[in-house]
Amino acid sequence: MATNNFKDFAQAGGSRVYTQAEYEAVIASLTGGLPAGILNGVMLNKILRQQNAMAVALAKFIVNATGSDVLDAGNTDSLAVLIRSAVESASLVASSGLLPITTVTTTTYTLLPSDMGRSVRCTNAAGCTITVPGGSTFTDTCVITLRAAGAGGITLTAPGVVINTPASLVIDYKGTGALHKVGLNEYDLMGALA
Repeated sequence: MATNNFKDFAQAGGSRVYTQAEYEAVIASLTGGLPAGILNGVMLNKILRQQNAMAVALAKFIVNATGSDVLDAGNTDSLAVLIRSAVESASLVASSGLLPITTVTTTTYTLLPSDMGRSVRCTNAAGCTITVPGGSTFTDTCVITLRAAGAGGITLTAPGVVINTPASLVIDYKGTGALHKVGLNEYDLMGALA
């Protein structure tokens, strides 16, 4: 799974922050910035929490859309490239209906967050065993299309994950299937199954 260096700050219940109403009452008088002197920690925590919440949400979006690491390395150019890539990936699927393709040439593959909304095309002549990770690796209700383009087809392995299917967990050669996440550790598998 991709590394995300951006972590929540003061997001837990009971954090020492102004309520939204308190913050709005004070912030209107601070159009020139914070006053000189000792700062009110509760107010500063609210300001930092708001900025942090947006940074963390954006970092999660990048990880989910691209599967890339999002590192706090002081490189805003690199982050800008990742943001663009994430937006392009999400926009391509949402607006055009086109599915980007992940080509897998090996006999084993573990699905990644970057595979969400993509077609995973397995081309190895011996087939491919795909591992479906559990937990929060993928966002709820995501869909991943699987295409068996190798003579051996696709076999799914899913430790700790329930895959609802009317048949076995094998997608026939030249077959296509789709995994639809319906719960934390549960997927529906539909398509050309053996």
